Amino acid sequence: MLGREHPEDMMSRLMHQDAFTAKELAELIDRPVELVTDAVYDGRLKAVVVEGKIVEISRHDALAWLTQEAT
Repeated sequence: MLGREHPEDMMSRLMHQDAFTAKELAELIDRPVELVTDAVYDGRLKAVVVEGKIVEISRHDALAWLTQEAT
């Protein structure tokens, strides 16, 4: 499972993968996918949404959201 990655491996993926699905990001940070989708639909996490479906979340936006959530 991706959420069980070593923190250094997780940071490496965050820094080198250009975009994530909501599921990939949730697994990477070891959190429920609902946390990610709620953040998108609440406007706290930017994402490409087509017809109400989350298509992708950019690395930049994922990192910005994680930084904001940590403060």
